[in-house]
Amino acid sequence: MDQPLTGLDVETRRHFNEVLDAIVASGIQVIMTTSPEEIPDAITHVAIIENGKILEAVEKTAFHPSDLVHHAALSQFDHQKLDAFIEKKPIEMYQELVKMNQIHIQYNGNVILDKVNWEIKQGECWVLRAIMELESLPC
Repeated sequence: MDQPLTGLDVETRRHFNEVLDAIVASGIQVIMTTSPEEIPDAITHVAIIENGKILEAVEKTAFHPSDLVHHAALSQFDHQKLDAFIEKKPIEMYQELVKMNQIHIQYNGNVILDKVNWEIKQGECWVLRAIMELESLPC
């Protein structure tokens, strides 16, 4: 599995972990890529890979995300490799990356977005944040 938790909300992550636990309990081996902070409980070992080779493999209980800074492959970003890659296939110019008209999103009976028009143009970076109205509760 490649980054299976990306984009999942808290409840769906919980359900995913339950399913993963059942898969592992059935005897099926699971290999996944994920961020160090999102390693599911069902995962028992962690491997650090560079250029297709395992640099280190440890039991998850012995793995600490802070240890990653000691691995050159993970602590240093090679901008020259990225530049060379981009030169092979330059980024195409575009005006709109995303354009939504009258979008309605509902999740578990709650309206998340309603009649939203939104456009994201090249070079723009956005964060979508929900603002919740809180009721004043008696102490």
